Amino acid sequence: MKKTIILLLILSVSNLFAQTEVNGLFFDLPLNLERNTIYSKIKEKFNEEKDNYIVTRNDTIIKTFSGYLDKKKTSLISKELDSVKIQLSTGSSSIESEKYYQDILIIWSYYYFSKSNDAKKFYKTQKKRIENITNNKSYHYKNYIDNKKNGYSDKFESLNDNEAQLSILYSKKRKKYIVKLEYERNEGEKQLKYQFRKKKPLIYKELDKTELYYLNNIDTIPITKRCLMKNDKTINCFNNSLSRQIMKDIDFDDYLISGKYRILLTFVVNNESQIINIKVHHENKELVGKIKESINQMEIVSSGFNMGKSINTFIRIPLTFTIP
Repeated sequence: MKKTIILLLILSVSNLFAQTEVNGLFFDLPLNLERNTIYSKIKEKFNEEKDNYIVTRNDTIIKTFSGYLDKKKTSLISKELDSVKIQLSTGSSSIESEKYYQDILIIWSYYYFSKSNDAKKFYKTQKKRIENITNNKSYHYKNYIDNKKNGYSDKFESLNDNEAQLSILYSKKRKKYIVKLEYERNEGEKQLKYQFRKKKPLIYKELDKTELYYLNNIDTIPITKRCLMKNDKTINCFNNSLSRQIMKDIDFDDYLISGKYRILLTFVVNNESQIINIKVHHENKELVGKIKESINQMEIVSSGFNMGKSINTFIRIPLTFTIP
């Protein structure tokens, strides 16, 4: 029993040491902690770009970041470096035969050099640090763009139980030599893919026309979960929520040929915040069924209101898109 305890202790210390070393590659960011904590620490050290965009997943805002170190205010940039950029991003991975997908947390750090020798030397140093952390060899790649060698990269296998991975890349772009470090790990629980989700039953109810209110003639429109997170109660946000939901759920290439399309959608958000009476005007019945299922999955957190009363809101939206 004592041997087992000692072994576990050694493994725990070893994993902790490795994680600390990995964090050191990325400005001592706590990469093993939750995304919001990492985001807060990045904001303390980096200047955020003004055009940083909002990312949502399942109608929830995901913290992302893109910004630069201020060379005048930090000692983290050596004299050989021109600038350093960092990005906190997100993604997902899945195997086609599986029912689930996995969200991914991604950190990229970019080191910009004016001289190729400085960049290559930095690359070798960082690669050696990673090899010492992982205790294994990398997969080496030669990177090509338009049949011309653009650089090279090394990717390292899983670092721990979270299947974290490290990779490093060297490339040239617009007279700058760039070394890019990437950290990637699984984030959160596995999620059921759309096609395997439990389907909500479609609801149809007889409603008198006098019971219906139109979207552009009411005091407050119905609010989707995504619009609530963005604090945006406009018709444009509602329309975008609907379009994003459908385009995320359906691969239209499976049903339609190349061309421009306009599909009319109508439904009612009733006074209990339910979506009912969905109609999709298109000749492809299988596609119509998929679109109805997608609309039915959209989360409505509040019904429409008029004169302080919860109402039945009739919605008519054209879904327009192009298949190349």
